[in-house]
Amino acid sequence: NFNLNYQFDNQKGKSINFDADYGRYRNDATAFQPNFYKNAEETVLLAQKTYRNSTPTDIDIYTSKIDVELPLLDGTIGFGAKSALVKTDNTFDFYNVLSDTDVLDPTRSNSFTYTENVNAAYTNYTKQINKIGIQAGLRIEQTNSEGDLQSMITTDNDRVKRNYLDFFPSAGLTYQLNPKNTFQLNYSRRINRPSYQDLNPFENKIDELTFESGNPFLNPEYTQSIQLTHTFNYFLNTSIGYSHTTDLISRITDTVGVNETTITWLNLAEQKNYNINIGAIPINKWWNTYTSITGYIVDNFAQFEDGKTIDISQPAFNIYSQQTFTLPYDLSLEVSGWLNSASIWEGNFKARPQGSLDIGIQKKLFDGRGNLSVSVSDILGTTDWSIRSQFGPLFIRGNGGWDSQKVRLNFSYMFGNNKLKTRKRKAGLEDESNRIK
Repeated sequence: NFNLNYQFDNQKGKSINFDADYGRYRNDATAFQPNFYKNAEETVLLAQKTYRNSTPTDIDIYTSKIDVELPLLDGTIGFGAKSALVKTDNTFDFYNVLSDTDVLDPTRSNSFTYTENVNAAYTNYTKQINKIGIQAGLRIEQTNSEGDLQSMITTDNDRVKRNYLDFFPSAGLTYQLNPKNTFQLNYSRRINRPSYQDLNPFENKIDELTFESGNPFLNPEYTQSIQLTHTFNYFLNTSIGYSHTTDLISRITDTVGVNETTITWLNLAEQKNYNINIGAIPINKWWNTYTSITGYIVDNFAQFEDGKTIDISQPAFNIYSQQTFTLPYDLSLEVSGWLNSASIWEGNFKARPQGSLDIGIQKKLFDGRGNLSVSVSDILGTTDWSIRSQFGPLFIRGNGGWDSQKVRLNFSYMFGNNKLKTRKRKAGLEDESNRIK
């Protein structure tokens, strides 16, 4: 990523910030898949089918944005604009391997290009009136996109062209009842666009009976949310909220014919989420703790043209806690962990509970410039996952894990002047870069 930035600030409330960015992403991926069919005793090779594919991907991102803040009517008004252009070029070359020779299959090879231009403008106003703080904003986005699939076999996905305009309001109200109690009410409407790979209609063979492809007709998902938060004595935060998402982007596994299954991305009709969160950060000289508890209910619903439906609801919660103890001799001990209850994953999968417990100790060296730490993660071995789903006639059960149990030894040392200050800010293409899987 390359960034050019200019900032002006007169220290009196007026500021101008400009960013021009270019992001370049290249991925040369290959896959090799040998399939062997044997008799029941696995002593005789009945058939062999071997495939290879090459899937290079090029993504270029160009963005420019400007943000301005000015004092207005004893408050602050902000306004700005942004333009983003994304170009993706994807090639899918599929080979049948015959006698150790790669033979291109033109009926399964293709190329897909996708271009997206998003132009946005926004304004936001904040003001403090005695104990009440107000915020109101509006963002307008105009989107132009086009996907073009080139292959020997003509399909309905060959060209997908879209133009649409969206409005995203936001508002907030803060009330400080007294020095120890503050209430805050927020509302927003936001958009979440699919990743560039999820829009790619290439059909990739995972195995002889399973295929995976993107969906060029995938729509962005839209979420409206409202949240009420209470802060007590600047350390205990309690919030309740509700969000409603339409066109929820979900990974769906479906049947094709008699024996084959296909994995793709679809938009569910809606998701409703009710949540409550409690977080506390009490601090003293030797014990620093942070704990967050979130409870929520997810309700997903979709009805498809072929009669299949998704109607699933699940109450769930998750807990995260981190405890840090200051010990003599510049030592500190940290114990942390998380727990997720049974929940819903990817639209229609039910996931079983999982969690992790970690512990670590560190020591400061060389007058605080050096740091030596030893840590152990997932002590109890409880991060393994398990999921199941029912979609039409297809039942899926899956489970797995990863190398979550690790012992780490780290040493760091700070060189140079540790009093230098750096300006922390976001570049202009972070939203677009986050859509690269």
